[in-house]
Amino acid sequence: MPSSYDYVVSVEPASPELATLRHSSASGWSSFCSGIRAGSTEAPRTVTRWFSTAGFSLAKGNHFQPSNCSANGYDENGNVQPTRSSYSAATCIPLMVRVLTLAIKALCRVPYIRFENSLDFPSDSQQRVLRKLIVDLAGTEYGKEHGIKGNTSYKDLVTRIPIRDYEDFEQSIDLQSKSNRKILTRKKILHLEPTSGSSGAQKYIPYTDSLISSFSNMFSIWAFDHLSHGFHPETARIFISLSPPSKQPEIPSFAGKSPASGQSAVRGQMELANEEFYLREPLRTLMGRFLIMPPVSLTSSNFHRELAKALLLEDKLEVVSIWSPSYLLVLLSYIELNRKELSLLLPTDRRAALMHDPIDWKSVWPFLRLISCWDQALAGPLSAQIKAIFPHVFVQGKGLLATEAPITVPMIDAHGCVPLINEVFLEFETESGDIKLIDELTIGNRYQVIVSQASGLIRYRLNDIVQVTGFYKNTPTLDFVGRSNNVCDLVGEKLQELFVSAALTPLIPSGRFLLLPSQQRSERNTFSAYTLLTDTANDTSDRLVANVEEALRKSHHYNQARMLNQLGPLRHLAVTELSMKVQQFYQSEGMRPGDLKDVSLIGDVSKAARFLEFLATGV
Repeated sequence: MPSSYDYVVSVEPASPELATLRHSSASGWSSFCSGIRAGSTEAPRTVTRWFSTAGFSLAKGNHFQPSNCSANGYDENGNVQPTRSSYSAATCIPLMVRVLTLAIKALCRVPYIRFENSLDFPSDSQQRVLRKLIVDLAGTEYGKEHGIKGNTSYKDLVTRIPIRDYEDFEQSIDLQSKSNRKILTRKKILHLEPTSGSSGAQKYIPYTDSLISSFSNMFSIWAFDHLSHGFHPETARIFISLSPPSKQPEIPSFAGKSPASGQSAVRGQMELANEEFYLREPLRTLMGRFLIMPPVSLTSSNFHRELAKALLLEDKLEVVSIWSPSYLLVLLSYIELNRKELSLLLPTDRRAALMHDPIDWKSVWPFLRLISCWDQALAGPLSAQIKAIFPHVFVQGKGLLATEAPITVPMIDAHGCVPLINEVFLEFETESGDIKLIDELTIGNRYQVIVSQASGLIRYRLNDIVQVTGFYKNTPTLDFVGRSNNVCDLVGEKLQELFVSAALTPLIPSGRFLLLPSQQRSERNTFSAYTLLTDTANDTSDRLVANVEEALRKSHHYNQARMLNQLGPLRHLAVTELSMKVQQFYQSEGMRPGDLKDVSLIGDVSKAARFLEFLATGV
């Protein structure tokens, strides 16, 4: 261990954690940030000085005593360890890791406590959020147009403000983004955030400082939950999903120049896009010290190669945070296919692990302890594959995080995802169209999510479906089930992605399949049909097609279309490295790999045609 890191921090502060960090002098914080950025030589001295003035004692020797947890916090199966009393500071975590982890935990503590307290009284918490949103709405053109006042009740709100889709807000977003008018919100729109576009047309969501705070608070809750349940970083080296620069998207007229800064109003055209954006200062500076950043020369053509090199060279990788599990599976597949070349980058012991058959991933990344990714709906089978590849790692599912707003956050004690009831106001629509509030939900039932958030989207239909799985404290836990608006209708069959996923996943447990509409030709004519893509060739492909056809025909409208010969028979194509091909296709369409969602159905006929052409030509 370098001598400059030969310090450890005493956990007990001389003053409350949040106060010392937030109320320290501006010059002190500036010096602290400078010290972090300075590197291993200067950082310890600067951090020591700042923490001393902030009320934390730094001392040479083994004074660091975390809570009674095991050294790793997780057992060999990736489960959270029960508490123990044998943790010793002799593991010698470097000063930068210990001190910055303490700082991050201190900054995250208050958002976590506020959220935990809100879960005891979910209805009251939601009413407080709604009151703030109504006060803001009352000062906008949209609110005044609908007769909203600062004291408008929820009962009056729902009679005046209808549930709306993005298309209903689009023109107002356009107008407010081009002017200083307060159309949807009184708050300043900082930029427009593009949605991924993988499950529908790309949308541009207005972001205000308040909405960014909601995202940052969600991260704080998640981070504190881990840090207070036995996760004590040893290296704190984190990889967050990155993407190469995408093809410039077709952006609406309002996305040219931001009146305030003269910069592009659309985020997403930067060199590298990642989750760090959702963090507020000083968390962003603190977390930035730990991030693994591949070369900025990433392009669509060298993306997987350069990213694989960067991660393989990082032997101290400890945390991986991505969206879709397929993102990681595609990268691992690339490494496996090219491991002979890539192994030359590694020292002898790790080279042997990479060349082992199968690859010894535990020796490739010996410090890896946590992978965060989607694990619900279509991502379920894919995340199960990650768990099988990394049985020694805790693989935790992400909550429902939409571009429009953070909806749920995973919590260890909850054994599920808990809605962010002190950040956004939520309504839940039943299949019959009834609206329920957070305290009116029933275990086992499914609902469409209607969200009201802090950038002017009030009673906004997300088109996400959730299912109530239980309760944590007095608040329901929610699982993401699927999208309600991904539908394909060639001849009236109305195939929904939710149905396709449920019907096909039992038949193709790997989850690596895709159904898409296509035009097929016979000797006499052209007819509409569906094509099933699977990841590998199957000796029993005829039986697979028959089973899938039988499953699809359980849909009344699809069955009727087949009986009337409006739809032709299902076709099956085996595609090598299907997930990688899907990723490459969306990349060619201008989307970022790190943002892609796993889908079982491409409902857009023209997009499906372009994908089939891409598979045929490779361009």
